[in-house]
Amino acid sequence: MPQQQVSEVDVLRETVRHNEKGIDALTADLKEFRKEVNGKFERVDSKFDAISDKFDAMNNKIEASNKAVNDKFEAINNKFIALYTLITFSIFVPIGIAVYQSMAH
Repeated sequence: MPQQQVSEVDVLRETVRHNEKGIDALTADLKEFRKEVNGKFERVDSKFDAISDKFDAMNNKIEASNKAVNDKFEAINNKFIALYTLITFSIFVPIGIAVYQSMAH
């Protein structure tokens, strides 16, 4: 090989080595950046988990409160049904007795 071609090949080899070093440096920087970004995402995820837990706790309290209210309304409704039944019997039983007595005579 002529001297000029040898020096061009050496220059190209040196350029390749320099580029490879640059790529290695970029790869290391990228790994560090990924590590930093993943750490931030983990912190965000943990904050979202904490918020989700708070919403779940609030939802459980609301459901418990709704159940208590529904139980009270059901108890009141049962009392109204019992009262309605008593009123109905108190009206119809005397009428039935009167009708029965009038038929017996």
